[in-house]
Amino acid sequence: MTLFSFNESDTGVQVLQTPQEHISQARALGEYFASKGLKTRMLLGDTARCTVESARMVEPAFNDPEIHSYAGAVAFHTYAGCADSDLAAWTEAARKLQLPLLVTEASLDGSAHQYPWIFTEKWFQVYEADLLTHILWKTQATTMMVWQLTSDYSVLAGGGVFGDNGPLRPTLRYWYLKQLGTTPPGAFALPITCDRAHISCAAYADLANASFAVHLVNTGAARETTLSGLPVSMKELRLYVSDNDLGMQEGPRVPVVDGKAHFNLEAAAFTSLFGTSAINTTTPPAQR
Repeated sequence: MTLFSFNESDTGVQVLQTPQEHISQARALGEYFASKGLKTRMLLGDTARCTVESARMVEPAFNDPEIHSYAGAVAFHTYAGCADSDLAAWTEAARKLQLPLLVTEASLDGSAHQYPWIFTEKWFQVYEADLLTHILWKTQATTMMVWQLTSDYSVLAGGGVFGDNGPLRPTLRYWYLKQLGTTPPGAFALPITCDRAHISCAAYADLANASFAVHLVNTGAARETTLSGLPVSMKELRLYVSDNDLGMQEGPRVPVVDGKAHFNLEAAAFTSLFGTSAINTTTPPAQR
């Protein structure tokens, strides 16, 4: 086991703790694991909420040098908060602790299995994709685990899932997760900015292989879009779109000229662009 935590101890799903109790317990368990020769480290936070208040669960660790020998990462779940101010608090906490930031449960609603029809609603799927992309954009989290890839939160419909006896088929949730998962292995987050409302975006690069990925969720109307700051040696981008009707549908190749690409963002859709440059570069795809 790489990391250990008590799940959602800010709300007491099983164990309820104060911030000081949380860090004291992490230190004590970390010491115990180390004494037994285990490599397991403590996952700090792992809270039910992504709020400024829940981020205070890890604050006692800021001035606790001993905890750094036992802590492996900082984490939160997405069931409340997730405003930019909340995301900034968690990002800053991870920076102060010099630990990776993980999103260990990501979804709009952790109780959605009680009303499963919602999983096939277009608005739910689009806004879940927007939430996940927005969090990756604002936090540059090291990893994100969607809640959850089981029959209770199925990314498929039909085949008897939730009483739907039609043909087994992927939903939009399946396709946008597949698009996110197509990010080059080993890629890390790049800074990216957006000057329009109703768009969330995240950018990644594997500089060793000169591979880039940009993900965009448009919750508004269709619009013409310009992506700039791309490597000047890049010649084209592969574009994929998922919406209520399309499943990671590949579109026409998008030309890149002098580091700029022009393309159309479909309404209420998840769009991903992938490209490679002829040489390694540290120039991020930074402007929209």
